[in-house]
Amino acid sequence: MASVRNSVSWRVYGVHVLRVCLFVAVLLLIHLQYKQLQAKQVPSNLEDIEIGFLQTFFPNAHEYSDTRSPSGGLPIQNESSDTIGYILQTSPESSHIVGFSGPTNVLLMFTPDGELKNLQILASADTPAHIEQVIEADHFFDAFIGYTEAELSKLPIVDGVSGATLTSIAIQESIMNRLGGVTESLKFPDPIQLEDAIRLFPNADHIWQDSSFPSGWYVYDKNQEQIGSVLRTSPSADSIIGYQGPTDTLIGFDIHQQVLGIRLGKTYDNEEYVEYILKDDYFQNLFNEYSLQSLGLLDLEQAEVEGTSGATMTSMAIARGMIIAAHNAHQHQLDATKKKHKWKSWSTRDIGTTIIILVAIIIGLTRLRGQKYLRIIFPLVLIVYVGFINGDMLSQAMIAGWARHGIPWNVSPGLILLSIAACILPITTRNNIYCHHLCPHGAAQQLLRKISNKRWSISPKLSTWLKKFPGVLLILCVLISMTSFSFSLVDLEPFDAWVFRIAGWATMTIAIVGLVASFFIPMAYCKYGCPTGALLNFLRLNANGDRWSKSDWYATALLIISLCIWQFG
Repeated sequence: MASVRNSVSWRVYGVHVLRVCLFVAVLLLIHLQYKQLQAKQVPSNLEDIEIGFLQTFFPNAHEYSDTRSPSGGLPIQNESSDTIGYILQTSPESSHIVGFSGPTNVLLMFTPDGELKNLQILASADTPAHIEQVIEADHFFDAFIGYTEAELSKLPIVDGVSGATLTSIAIQESIMNRLGGVTESLKFPDPIQLEDAIRLFPNADHIWQDSSFPSGWYVYDKNQEQIGSVLRTSPSADSIIGYQGPTDTLIGFDIHQQVLGIRLGKTYDNEEYVEYILKDDYFQNLFNEYSLQSLGLLDLEQAEVEGTSGATMTSMAIARGMIIAAHNAHQHQLDATKKKHKWKSWSTRDIGTTIIILVAIIIGLTRLRGQKYLRIIFPLVLIVYVGFINGDMLSQAMIAGWARHGIPWNVSPGLILLSIAACILPITTRNNIYCHHLCPHGAAQQLLRKISNKRWSISPKLSTWLKKFPGVLLILCVLISMTSFSFSLVDLEPFDAWVFRIAGWATMTIAIVGLVASFFIPMAYCKYGCPTGALLNFLRLNANGDRWSKSDWYATALLIISLCIWQFG
């Protein structure tokens, strides 16, 4: 009998290990596929350029050398294996720099002494007519000839090509960026003036530029007290094109880093459309009271920002530029904090999350989980603190984001600890602590179950079919994560609704419908709608004993599909 029990035990653990391996393998494939999708955006290697093409500029060109220059240049050799020059291209390093409608990849050809011999446009996603004008304007490319890499990285602004100003400026920015220069904008090179700040802060007396982040300016009054700051969207948003060009926007923040207004600066866009926006007080005040962080995270579609009537493209480009600039500014603050504190100190929020996790584990793994007063008080704590105040919750969007980009170890240790506890405990103890004792949305459903006197009965057959839905959503989340399909996983779950200031209509709808349903059907969303809960239950030790269930076959099929997408997609 003992041998039979041991055999069963080993089968249980063997099946469980395979399930965990399936989970880890899918996460790995999401990461590899994301890297592969990024790689596909990179243009062909320099080695793919035919020698015959270069012979127009280097008549004696015969082959490439196996070694690279310090800047990544590919040396060109003649038949005697002497180096007669080398080439560089601006992409992919400068692919983020957009002209009128897209980036341009420029081939840079240098002499053996490191002086630029010639330039050639290899490919461009910009408007063909503008590219044609740049090519025909010999004076533009001639202005770069003869300079070394170091000189090109700091070259003064070259006069743009008339009729293709944005395209030509972007080409110079691409060259300078590729060679290690261009920290400031060429499209909007002039610094903001005190008069610009006064438009946002009537009491402004003087301004001071942030030396570590040139897009930021501090505003002071006559008493030398800081009354706010100004963030300009350039150069962060120089590549965001409205109807026909970018617009430099100034965002005013009070001393608490909340938006108090915006003002439009220089623009390359249609002046008539910009004038519409200047007269639209609603749009100009739409972002007021957003914090720097929340503005940087704003989803325009979820927030239902529609722009100014008659100038939709221009106004939406301005809005997107503000979000990018705010995101970069906030990221700069985080990076500065990391440099100041090599190891991130735990914030009050992180400590609070850790305490909640420890209490939940103690309750979930002991007889305390049966105490009636804890089954009321602790869910209330989860709803108020974890839900409305903290906002640290496990979700498919977060899991997919970490699978793609890596875990942000230095940003939110509390959330990372929560995620570890959520995954490790069901794997090792059979207890799904997160769903039962850590999720505020689950806690809200638990309380609704206690106060509701109404119950809707669901037939066993319908219940069986409905219980498949979370698994279907989980599969959908994986497939979306494995492709370049533009869809936010946030919209498939209700958890962002707890951070209601930035929640979109989709997640709010799911949250409300799920809670209302739970008033009549106990734990309705957890049972019939939560893909994250389905994942944690799949990972739970002894979830299906030693049987290889349908869920395991679905997971295996999903792994095979993910493998095919990675290999052939």
